[in-house]
Formats: sequence, C-alpha cells, structure tokens
Amino acid sequence: MDIRIRADMLSTDEFENFAIELAQIQFNKNKLHGFSEGTDEGIDGIDDILCPSIILQAKRWHVDRKQRSAITLLKNEVDKIVKKKEKENWAANFKYVIVTSMNLNPKSLAEIRKYIDEKLPGSMGSDNCIIFGKTLNELASKKAFKEVFEKYELLQPDLSKILHEEKIEAISYESRDYFKDFDMKYFVETDVFEKGYQILRDKHLLLISGPAGSGKTTTTAAIGHIFNNIPNFNVSLICRSIKDISSVIEIYNSEFRNLPDHALLVVLDDFLGHNDLEIGDNDFSEIKKLCSAVSATDNLYVCLNSRTQILQNAKAINTQFHSLFLEKFDQSKSLVVDVSDYSLIEKANILRKNFEKKYSVLTESQKMLLGHKYDELRKEEYYKIVSHNNFSPRLIETVIQNILSMQTNTFDYMLSVLENPQDLYTNLFDKLKKDEQYLLLTLATFQDNCTSKQNLVQAVETIQNDDSFNFEKAFEKLDGSWIKYLKTDIISPYSLIQFYNPSIIDFINFKKKELHLVEKKILAHAIFLEQIMTIESAPHDHFMQELAYNWENYIDKKNFIGEKIYSELKLNNPNLNSTNFIFLLAEYTGDWNLSTKEIGWLKIIQAIQSDGNKKLQLAFIDQLKQRDFTSKIIHVPNMDLDTLNSIGKSISIIINNVNQNSDLPSEFSSFKEMEHYDLFKSKKIDLIQELLDDYDFANETAYDHYYNDEMGINIDHITEETVYKLLDDPDGIWNDLDIVEFETDSFEYNVSDYLEKENREWSEDDYDFSFNSDRTTDISSVIDKPL
Repeated sequence: MDIRIRADMLSTDEFENFAIELAQIQFNKNKLHGFSEGTDEGIDGIDDILCPSIILQAKRWHVDRKQRSAITLLKNEVDKIVKKKEKENWAANFKYVIVTSMNLNPKSLAEIRKYIDEKLPGSMGSDNCIIFGKTLNELASKKAFKEVFEKYELLQPDLSKILHEEKIEAISYESRDYFKDFDMKYFVETDVFEKGYQILRDKHLLLISGPAGSGKTTTTAAIGHIFNNIPNFNVSLICRSIKDISSVIEIYNSEFRNLPDHALLVVLDDFLGHNDLEIGDNDFSEIKKLCSAVSATDNLYVCLNSRTQILQNAKAINTQFHSLFLEKFDQSKSLVVDVSDYSLIEKANILRKNFEKKYSVLTESQKMLLGHKYDELRKEEYYKIVSHNNFSPRLIETVIQNILSMQTNTFDYMLSVLENPQDLYTNLFDKLKKDEQYLLLTLATFQDNCTSKQNLVQAVETIQNDDSFNFEKAFEKLDGSWIKYLKTDIISPYSLIQFYNPSIIDFINFKKKELHLVEKKILAHAIFLEQIMTIESAPHDHFMQELAYNWENYIDKKNFIGEKIYSELKLNNPNLNSTNFIFLLAEYTGDWNLSTKEIGWLKIIQAIQSDGNKKLQLAFIDQLKQRDFTSKIIHVPNMDLDTLNSIGKSISIIINNVNQNSDLPSEFSSFKEMEHYDLFKSKKIDLIQELLDDYDFANETAYDHYYNDEMGINIDHITEETVYKLLDDPDGIWNDLDIVEFETDSFEYNVSDYLEKENREWSEDDYDFSFNSDRTTDISSVIDKPL
C-alpha cells in the first residue's frame, strides 16, 4: 500500500535520528552513534569510530527535489567519506548507507551506486543500502518498522490498516453488487468466453468487442465471476468509466499494489460510449495511462468492452487511439476477442438457457404455458432460428421475456422477429399507455439517457395528458424490461434511472425521429436545460437563446453557468452589465456540458476576447487580480498544456485590447505583468514537467525518433529538442521560461528504456484451457427436450 510517507516534514535532527533508527533495524545494529550538525564530515551515523562496519548518511530533502542537484550533493558527501577514511586510516571495508526523504528514479539510483562503487569499493553490498521515498513507503507497511514511523508521527497508529480494511470492504460490496443480477447457471460457456478468460488471466488486459446485443456485458460479467471464484485467488472487482481512471489508479496504488495476494479487476463497460463515440482526446490519454499501469503491475487486471462499430470509429477519427490500439491491442498481441463469433451449438445453448431462465421464475400455471410454447418450437425447424443471420443473445432474451403475451405460434413469432428485429420493440412500445411512452421518450432527452427518478417525474408532469397517471405503477411496470435503476438497493426519488439495454436506446432514438411532434412537445415544455441541450432536433441557437434570456426558468440552471456566460457574450445580450457578469464569473466552477472535449474556461475567455465589449473585458481583468479567481481558472480538471497556452494567449489579447482604450486603461501592461502571473507560470511548469515525467509521453517521443531519425539517436538531443518544443512560444507571452526549469532524468530514462525494448516481441500462449470438455455438438440434443 502506498502510504506516501512525507519524512521531509521532519526537522533535520529528527530526520537524522529517524534514519539512524531505521538503519539499526534494517541492518541489525544495536547502536549507531549520531553527530551534531557541522562536525560530521559526511557522517550522520556510525557504529564504531575506530573501525566502522556501517556508516550512515541522512538527507532530509523535499520528496520531489530535482534529481541532478541531489546526485551532485550525494557525490560530494561520498568524497567527504573517502577523505575521512584516509584520514582515520580505516583498513576494513564498511557498509555505506544513504537514507533520504526524496524520490529517486532508477537512473539516479544507478548513477549513485556506480559512483560509490568507484570511490568506496564493496561498501554498497545490496540494493537496500539506499533508502529513499519509495522504500520508506514500503518499510512503513512492515511490522518491524511500524513503531519507528509512529514514533516520529509519520504513521498514525493502526489508522492506515483501519482505512485500508474499510476501503477493501467497500470494494467487496461493490463486487457483490456487480454480480447481483448475474446467474452463471444460465450463461453459455463459449469458446470466445474461455479464450477471453485465458487472455485476461495471462496478459492482465482484455478487450471484448461485438455488435449491439451480442453479449459483451454478459461475457464480461461471466469472466469476472470466474475470477471471483478461483480457489486461493483473492480478487476485488470494480466497474468504472473512463472518467474514473485516475481514481482507479489511485485505488490500486493505495490499496492493492503492495498486496501480491489480492488482485483488482477493473471493468470498463462500453468504455468508448454506449451508442456512439462519446469520449474526447483527454479520455484517450486516460485509457493509455491505465494500460500502462497494467503492464507495470502483477495484480491489476483490466477488462474493456465496446461495440465493434464504435471501436472502428474511434480508430478512424482519433490518431492517438489508433496508435494505442496498434500498440496494445492489435492481433499479434491476441488481447481482443469478438463475442459475436458463436457456433451453431453455442446459439442453440443460448436459446435453451433463456427459456430455462424464464421458466425458473414463473408460477406453475405459467410454466405449463411456457412449456407448451416451447414444445411448439421443438416441432418446427428450430435450426432456422439458431442459424439466422440476425440471431443475437439480447434479441433472443427479449423475445422470450415477452413470449407469454404473444398469441401466435412460437416458431413463427421468433422467426418473424429475427426477420424484422425492429418490429419486436415496436409491438411492445405500441402496447404501452401514452403516458408510459412519454416517460420513455422523456428519459431519452437527458444526457447519457440517465437521470434521477425525481427529475424524470417532474419533466413528464409538464407534458402528460392524464392527471390520474400513476408514476409508481409505471416505473414498476417498465422496470426490468424498458428501464432499470442504476445499482441501488433502496429506490428513492433520487435513484438514477436509465434504459434497460443499449438496443432499447437505439429503438427509442429511432422512435423519437418517427414521433417528432411528440419530441417537439417535450422540447416546448422542457424544464431542464439538459433536455434542450440533449434533444438532437433542438437547434443550437434555440439553446443559446434560452440560456441568455430564459435561464432563470430552468431547474438545473446552476449547472449551466458557463454556457450562460458564453451565450450572453455570443448574443451580445444588452442586459449583461458588469455587475451581472462579475457575479456569474464568481459563481462559475469550470463545468462545460456542451462537450467533454473542451475546457469551459477557454471557451468563455475566448468569447470575452472576441466580444469587443471593453467594459466587460476590463471587469474580467479586474477579477484576475483575485488570486482565488485566477487559481480557479488554471486548476480545472483535464487542463493540459495546449489549453493553458490558449488561455494565456486570449488573456494577453484582452489586456492589449483594453489598453488601447485610453478611457479604460488596465493596471497590467501585458500578460506577464499580471498580479498573479506566477500561478500561470507555475502551472505551465507543472504541466511540462508532468509530460516529461510521463512514461507514455516519453514512449511516443522515442517512437517518433526511432522511426524518423536517419542520422541515429542521441538521447540528449531528443531531450533538448522535446523541452524546446514544449516551451515553444510564438506569441512571446511566456518568454521568461527556460529549459533549466525542468528535471529531465525520468524522461531520458524512459526514452532509453523504450529504445532498448523496441525490438522485443510478444510471445503468444496456447489457449488450451477448457471449462467444460463435455460439450455436445448435436443441436437436437440441446433443443429437442422438454423444459
């Protein structure tokens, strides 16, 4: 568990004593003597001044101190020891131990060890002679060292264990909830399922693809179920979205990384979007980050799934994802399975299992009726059902769920549905009451086809025709067939509701276009801005008009403050004065609902720039005098270097525009002269440093040079060129930044590491694992027997 020990918070004397006590335990020394400051000659701890067997050097430095300066200082300390050894005429070799609070990267560690081996041969006998940030975290979790960390208040007594156990327990509840509606008894173990399990077990990473309704989510759940029930293998499962990847990595690092006997399985269901590609460039970077985390760990497993068409769209329109797919998922690495590749015998089993599942929940009289309907199928050419091109698990499930209400012959009914799949939902939809239809159509007007029960009721009440309409009975009727509650044990007004499956979303979207007058009615009576934003037929200018002039009428207005400011500026609303403008700016938190691919503050600041209203521009510049306001702009989630540069450029233009008007001069002559420019500069330095420290960024850079540098590869040249590109400032607004601001050791190490690995090839395992070796190959033996 990454406890994140901050020993740099100790005083110098405290840290030296702390280091001495750690070394006594680590190297089994009863007593190490310390030295007072200024008289140690490079020694902070020693066991025998006449003939030492161990010498300790303690350095209390900030955890993120620059590597190069640390290495230089450590070498100076080694030189002192060499002189001390000669002066005291120490004959025997001794163990030289360094304890520092800072983090050291692999390249720095190697350089320090090499220098010590040259100057003090044999004194660095093992890797544990250098104790640094990462190893302090590891030692803190060991029983032998716990008391020392507690003594110096670096670890609260038993608190970390309590918090860890509580988090693990919460995750275990989530694992159980994930399987609440899944029954392995009615799942068909297909060849693709077995192969997928084997890939995830061996490679730790699996991508499941297939068309809508082909069984991606069910197969994912089945693989998770098997993982969850492997003897002597403790695994927790969490289901998340791309937006949660940073928190997933944090959960893994804090709760699982140092628990080799406890694994974490992360499921990203429909990770690119439920019915269309719904993610942006920042999200693709998050996917890559998670894949990299998997490759660097032993007990983290990730299973993603996506519709094939959405997957193809993502590869076609986003070069970053296309590169990621080639690197992580292409066929040579065998990490992708297509669940739609069913054999006829597997389809027969899927058909049979769905009937058995339906049969298990019926009353005795209903069982007799279903048994009769199933016998109708047995008497016909059921081969035509399982061999039909439109056969899909979800379609078969839906047909059988509604089969008791159908008056026609079972075989004829199923065949007609397979011939015209859209008619299935059409017939079921037409049997609903009009207000129930409105409820479903209204749910589709909310973002991601999901909202709270309370919001949905309020929205439907504005358009319903029947005052006696019973919402509770409608929800009860639709639950489990058209809609479902989003993983909750207690149904309340705040429970989230979504459509039962993606195929229903496809149908409702089709139905909205057919019933465009109904959608128009919903739009006219909308009480949530989210509805107007989501409805496809709503013109963008209508949404902007509502934001600018009718914003107060909507329940969710506070969620759209950014879009409100933007619309006011774009439409030149005469009612927008400096007072209202400042109020809205103060309330705005950075949310931007119109697109997950854009940063709200950038859109607003660019709108302020192009507006031309110098009073509003001056009001904005005045707000920048407040440090909290400036900090709020630059510390929004997903802020990247390009966005920060664009914000800086727009603010610079606004300042220039205002200063050209002599009646309304700004206190700032330029962007760099702003009162809190230091926040922008610090953020830019942090973003560049994050890129330089990022493993994937280094890999991408190395990849480009590996295939494009005809004159050979020079790591120093790559590093210098990369930093200068990141510092590129064609508008001259950041020209006080310099390459010396940045620590490049990690970048150089990662580039070098990538280049060394470039020619290595993946090895493929034989997938000979089988869950059920007694499978029949005879379709009649599966279908042609009574329920």
